[in-house]
Parts: sequence; C-alpha cells; structure tokens
Amino acid sequence: VGTGKVLIALLSSILIAQEGKQVLFCFSDSLAAERVFLYADSLFRVIGTPSLLVTDSPSKSQLDAITRGSASIVFGSTKLLADNIAWKSLGLVVMEETTHHGATLSLIDQTKSPAPDLLVFTSIPLPIVLLETVYVHFSLSLLETQSYSATEMNVYPAVNRKEAYQRVVTQLQQDRQAYIILPVKEGKDILSLPEALRMAAVLGQEFLSGFTVGVYCSEMKKEERLRVFDDFQRRRIDVLFCTACIEDAPMVGNANSMIIEFADKHEMMRLHRLRRHVGGAHYESSCYLILSENTTEDEKIDLVCAEGNGFILAERVAEQESLLDEKQFVVPNYRWNAQNGSRELRLQARKGAYALSDRDLFNRRWPLLLNSVQQWWGECFTHLPKARKQSYKRKRRRKKRGR
Repeated sequence: VGTGKVLIALLSSILIAQEGKQVLFCFSDSLAAERVFLYADSLFRVIGTPSLLVTDSPSKSQLDAITRGSASIVFGSTKLLADNIAWKSLGLVVMEETTHHGATLSLIDQTKSPAPDLLVFTSIPLPIVLLETVYVHFSLSLLETQSYSATEMNVYPAVNRKEAYQRVVTQLQQDRQAYIILPVKEGKDILSLPEALRMAAVLGQEFLSGFTVGVYCSEMKKEERLRVFDDFQRRRIDVLFCTACIEDAPMVGNANSMIIEFADKHEMMRLHRLRRHVGGAHYESSCYLILSENTTEDEKIDLVCAEGNGFILAERVAEQESLLDEKQFVVPNYRWNAQNGSRELRLQARKGAYALSDRDLFNRRWPLLLNSVQQWWGECFTHLPKARKQSYKRKRRRKKRGR
C-alpha cells in the first residue's frame, strides 16, 4: 500500500497511448474510477493525452469518441468490457481487482481480436495462495517499501471520543487538516447524504467549533464531490467528513490526522490502507480509532496497530477468510513445504518454475527434476521423455615426465 502501483499503471498507459493505441482503466464501480481520475486527468492534460471518464453507461458522444479513437485513455467500470463496445484500437486494459479475483480474464476473452494486453493491480497486498492459484499464469511484479510509515495509532472507546477530537483540534490549530472516516459496507456508504450532513453538523458543533467541515459522500453529484475535494486540497476545508472510500483519492500533504469512527466495523486491510493514506502527509501523522458503543477491545484492531507490514496482514486475512472459489480453483497440495511455509521461499519457487520450460525438460537439462515431475504428475506430462542416468567417465591423468 502506498508504493505507487497506480502511478506505474498511469505511466504504462502513457507509453501505450503514444503508440496510437487506446487504454481502458477498469474498476469495480464508477466511483472507484472517478477517484483515480481525480489526479490522473491533470497529468494527462499536461502531456496532451486526451482522457475520458465514463461514470455510467457511455453517452452517444462518449461512444463516438471511443470508436473514433479520439479518447486515448478511458476510465470506467467493467461494464465497458461487458457491453462489447467497438474500440478503434484497444491496446491495454488496466484492471484494479479488489474482491472478485480472477474475474478479469473472462471479460478480456469477450473482447474482439486482437486481444489487448492486461495489467492487473490490487489495492492491497495479496496472500501467497492467490498468487499460486488465481494469478498463477500472470507475470508478477512485487512492489515493497523499504520502511513502513510510522503513523501513530491510538484506540479509544466510545466514551472517550472527546479526547480523540481534542488531539485533532490541537493539530488543526497548527494549520493542519484532518479526515473523519466512516465504515462502508461492500464498498457502499452506510449513510445517505442527508444523514451524513446531519452527523457532520453535530460533530462540528460539539467537537470542531470554529473549523470548516466538508462532506464527501457517494450520493453527491460528481461535480460536487470534485469541488469538495478540490477545496480540501486548497485548504478551504479543515476537516473532510468521508462516508465514501477516500483512500483511493490523492494524498493531501497537509492532512496528517485521521479519526476512524466505529473502527471495529472496518475491514482489517482497509484500516491498513487508511493508515498508509494519512501516512503520506508531509508531517508526523496520527490515526485515532474510536470503537463502537459497548466495545472496549478488538483483536483485529490490535493486530493492525501492532503490525505495519501489509503482506503479513494479508496472510492473516487469508487464514481467517475464504478467498477462493473452491469449485474454480484448487489450492496446491505441497509435498515438501508446509502450506503455511515461508512466503519468500514460495515466491522464489514460483519464479524458478517460470524460468523452466518444456525445452529444458526435453533436453534433459534437469534430470532429477524430470524424474520428480514424471513421478508426481506423470499423467499430465506424458509427452516428456524419460530421464536418463548420466554416466561420468573418469578422466585419465597424464603423468608428468621428469626432465
């Protein structure tokens, strides 16, 4: 989280667009596409590459721009692949997968030939079991930061909510900014826009008197959301009250404080993403996690506060939840290494397997490996030759003649 995956995807799209081909950024919904478009559009404008945001079904003018090729880079949901739109020259599809891992390939197969290249990135680190099943045929790039954000994590029961807000007020008095984050359910807001406005007004009167509070909600019109976020970036708003996912939006360097309301209702990996989001501020950052009523402790929150490595957290999530469709994917049955073995070792094994080819086995370059493959999976590799025992001749040593 926070290693620049989206930036790499944007730079890749620029290279493809400069070759005269089109790029499609696919997200789970139009709101996720809009959050990335927030700061990608300004980058594309600088270099003169036209981009287009399709929030719902494409309009007539948008379809015309796509079919004529005047829209080089398009942001939208997976509907743009499912609707069989006649692209002029689709060269790359960039897909963010969050929940339904592996669903991209079926959508790519529906596109007309020639099929575009596919770049998949994830918002959170993936457990090794997904890399060995869902993404086993993908070329893997691992982005890992050398040091993790030293964001201060503070947990408060609901009765101590005032204390958490007082600490945020201290930062606001130093001309800093802050977030207030509410939970989401299946990626959607749990509050309507009127409810969000009322709650933001109550919190502003009770704890944030004298500071400007803005509301960022999915039910707002796209133009209103963009205006609110722009005001927050330009410091016209002191506190941004968010009922929608804000962790995909650009980081704001002056916002170094974050209050996470009902923290025990958030998913573990979202808490990690929020921590890294506020950790991108230019100043020392702090997260204040406020628990629900009648909740004094939570194992999930304790783990997030104690562990800053997203890969370790992802493995813990994989242990607790079922991430695979067992009817579609089969977890590898390891014969030597236990399934909970070292992640680094299993990644090295994956890389080594990719380096091998049938040619290596046909040429008996690795006789011991060939024997093992035929012994364990002989029914799947009947086309391979049998490994021969290599015989080594002793070299004759010549006696040195004395002078």
